[in-house]
Amino acid sequence: MSPTQGRHLVATRDIQPLEIIMIDTALGIGPVHSTKPVCLECGALISHPEQVWHCGGCGSVLCSDSCDDGEVHRRECKMFRQHSFSIIPERYDEPCVMYQFVMVLRLLMMEEEGQEMLLQLQDHSDLLTQNELNVYGRNVVQIIRQRLCNPQWTPQHILRVISIVRTNACLGPERSGRAEYKCLLPLVAAMNHSCQPNTRIFHKTAILQNFSQNSNFQISTY
Repeated sequence: MSPTQGRHLVATRDIQPLEIIMIDTALGIGPVHSTKPVCLECGALISHPEQVWHCGGCGSVLCSDSCDDGEVHRRECKMFRQHSFSIIPERYDEPCVMYQFVMVLRLLMMEEEGQEMLLQLQDHSDLLTQNELNVYGRNVVQIIRQRLCNPQWTPQHILRVISIVRTNACLGPERSGRAEYKCLLPLVAAMNHSCQPNTRIFHKTAILQNFSQNSNFQISTY
């Protein structure tokens, strides 16, 4: 931790060009803040009502029976079912606010080890504007605490997780037919950003060093 640069990564040995320096696993993935209807399991865009497959557990919109009871949606599905809640958009040609709480809920439901990693990340929740507080309060905090009956998570804690996602999450890799989605990579989030980064991220593989460096240099990303 640095008083001027905050939490950051520093190389402890010499690194060669194109060397894999770390492999990171997302703490969570989820729809972006403003998204058209998507499958809660695979993230596929759902453009027409006739494309819809309703989850056998909670009734929420999925893209097909192959995504029913999938690992990504399974945990929230159980909570939805317990409280008779479903994500079923009214329209399929415009963004739907019902998805705004999904990634935050997935992070809140993580096991203790994941929670510890999550809360080490910078949040900047003090920078939220009043309008943002109103939107998140209505579309995220109220849904999670009141509609889904989770008073154990305070509004302040939920807003902190929202801000951690805003500050640290990155877009996942593009895939044909798939909507934009966010993934929260804890090791990547510990790297400072630079306009001239010395690493490059490859999803599903690793983070590669772009060029050789001696030890004790700061590792940065874009």
